[in-house]
This record gives sequence, structure tokens and C-alpha cells, in this order.
Amino acid sequence: MSGKKETLKAKDEIAEEVEETETADETGNAGTEAEPNAEEAADGKEDGQNEKYLRLMADFQNYKRRSEKEKSDIYSYANEKIFVELLAVLDDFERALSHEADSSGSFVEGMFMIYNNLKGVLEKAGLTEISALGEVFDPNVHNAVMAEAKSAYESGKICDAFAAEFPEKVSVIHQENQGLLQARRTGLSAVSGDYFWNVDADDGLSADALVDIDAALALTESDFLFFNFSFDSDFSKAAMSFPFGNLTTFAGADKESIYRMTCETVNMNPIWNKVVETDLLSADGDYAEYGRNVAMGEDLFQVLPWMDTVKKIAYLDKNLYFYRLNAASMTKNRLDFADVTSVEIVLERLYDYVDKWQLPDGARLKEQKTKLYLTERLSAVSRTKISSHREEVSAFLTTFSRDNFFRKFYENRQLIKLSWNEAMIFRLLYQGKIKRLMRLYQLNQRLRRS
Repeated sequence: MSGKKETLKAKDEIAEEVEETETADETGNAGTEAEPNAEEAADGKEDGQNEKYLRLMADFQNYKRRSEKEKSDIYSYANEKIFVELLAVLDDFERALSHEADSSGSFVEGMFMIYNNLKGVLEKAGLTEISALGEVFDPNVHNAVMAEAKSAYESGKICDAFAAEFPEKVSVIHQENQGLLQARRTGLSAVSGDYFWNVDADDGLSADALVDIDAALALTESDFLFFNFSFDSDFSKAAMSFPFGNLTTFAGADKESIYRMTCETVNMNPIWNKVVETDLLSADGDYAEYGRNVAMGEDLFQVLPWMDTVKKIAYLDKNLYFYRLNAASMTKNRLDFADVTSVEIVLERLYDYVDKWQLPDGARLKEQKTKLYLTERLSAVSRTKISSHREEVSAFLTTFSRDNFFRKFYENRQLIKLSWNEAMIFRLLYQGKIKRLMRLYQLNQRLRRS
């Protein structure tokens, strides 16, 4: 009992001490500190005013420096836009003059005079050429552009210089050329962030692309975001037409509209207009078995598993990506039947997913996507000058006409319609009438030129 009494007594003493302390704090009479007199209070007020004044002066000085820098930048970069546009004109001159042996002397001389006059005007306005070819990369004056693996100027050094300058943001992986698919897979294996975005080295991003993407991901809470892109460097015109409003989301059964659009159009084919949550990479299988066999269509080949696994897809209605059209691109002019074989591998994967998604008209959707891919591969012929590449075109079309995948598609197609031109081309190809088909392509080329 005595122990309990002592405990209760101690609690009462603590309670009394707490009560006295609270009372003293309220009345201001506790402690040893004396109330400050009027003079000390006045000094304290003056010190506070001085501090506010100093802060205001510091803010003003910072504002003044920023204003002066902005004004200086305006003077320095006032002509930047016109300079950039005129540089393209200079490049055209240089390309034309590199073939002076094909032209008459007086014409070339006149071209040189115009070129030198234009270059002189730009130099007087302050534009000077910075030496870059073969030089060690300097991020302060050089722009980094990824070149082909066969470049004699060791473009890897440019990437390495960026990595050395920004080690926390840039990683460079060196490996033997194993094709585009394996290059992407190697890069994706090193991804460490919450989201990843595939960007081709010769393309561009809008100034606010990352800010817009970050905001869209936060607003939609999606793990797969796609957006529009442009073929214009100023991002002014959308390259694709998507039938969705800004920040539309697709989850559960709503994803069917995305799956259907994937089959009916080429809008969902690209890999570079999509930002994807890194966790979705765990759904990927082993791509090593495909080696170099999947090049054409490798974008969709990798996107399909992510679209299947994703919980929520969102669409951002902005042109955030500049896709640079390249006349030498393999997607346009290459007559290599390996590209057709690659497309067939991609289509086989698409067929599997269409079956898995249990789309009501899955058979028609398969036929539609097959037609789109095969027609696109044949369009490379229409962009080729047949009179100069007759043997190459003939060999390509002959191999195409004998391909089992194509023949099976043509024989079993029932659910889609072909245009008159498509029907004519497919029929001649199936019948193996290569010479007649080549004449038809030449006729189409003449009609387009006229």
C-alpha cells in the first residue's frame, strides 16, 4: 500500500508543477528573465526594419541582374531564328556545289558568288562557324547527334562526353551492332526510373514535353501514356488523328478501343510516342532469340506486351515529339525481303494478342492489320525509280509473290475490302505476273508526277 501512496503523491506533485508552469506562462511572471524595457523594444524593431530593407535590396539587385541578363540575351539571340533558317539555305548551297563537276563552269561560278555573298552577310551579322568535325566534343558549343555505327568520326565519343559531363543523367552502352531491336532491349535493361521513354537520336522533343508528361501522369494516374507527334520541327501540325479527348483514360473493358485502333490503323505502331511505367518491363519475354530477324515493325512488336499488361492507358492531346522524316530511312525505300519476313513475325505476335483479347471481330482485325503492313512494304516499290533498279525490283516482287504468308492471306481474305489499286496489285502479285505489275507501278509513278 505504501508504494501506491508514494506513486499517487508523486503524480499529484507533478500535476501541481505542470499547473504552476502553465499559470506562470500565461501571466508572464515565471522565470528569471525580466520584461524588456521600451528602449530594447525600440532597438529590436529597428533591427527588424533594417533586415527587411536589406532583404528588399538583395531582391532588387537579383531582379536587376536578371533583367540585364535577359536584355543581353535578347540582343545576343535576336537573330537566332533567322540564322537557323538561313543555315539550312547554306547547307543546300554546299550540297549543290559539291556536284559542280556535273554543271557548266559559268553556272557554278555564279552559284559560288551567291554562296559567298550570303556567307559574308551572315558573318558580318556575327555568325561564325565552330569547328566540329573530328574535334573532341565540347557540350558548351557542340550539339550531339547520333551517327551511324560505321561513322569514321567515332560518334561514340560524343555520347561519352555527355556521360562524363552528366554522369547522373546520361549512361552510354557500347556493344557490337546487333540490330535495332537488340539495341533497344539493351537500353531498356538498364532503365532505373519509374517511367521510360524511347527517343530516336535524330528526332526532337518539345520544350515542355517532360513537364507536360509528368503532369499528365499525375492527373491520370496511368502507367502507359501516349501522345501525338509532328513531322514539323515547330510541332505545329499533328501527324496522327486520334479520336479521343485530352487526358482520356482507358482501363478494363475500355482498353478494347485501344486494341481495336492498333489493328485498324498505324496510329499505335510507334514506340517513341509512348511513356511507359518501368514495372511493365517485367512482362517482357526473352528477345534474344529474334536476333536481327525483327527490324521492320520492331516498335509494335515491343509495345504489344505492354498494352496487354497495363492497368490504365491515358492519351495526352499534344504534339510532344518531332519525327524527322528521312528519305534514306529503311521504312521508306529499302527493297529487302527480310523486312517482309520481319513484318510477318510481328503479325504473328499480333494475332496471338487479338485472340487473347477476345475481340468480337478478331478475324477481320487480323486481316486489316495484315493488309496495312503488306501494302506498306509494297509501297517501297512505288518510291523506287524502276527504270534504274529494274533487276532489284523484279527480284523483290518475285520473292514476295512466292511468300507463303502473303499467299495464305490473299487466298483466305474474306472480311475486308481492297481498293481498286490494291486489288490489282495483289492479284498480279499472286499470279506471279511481275512484268505487268512493274508496268503498273511505273504508270502510277507517271500519274503522280503529272
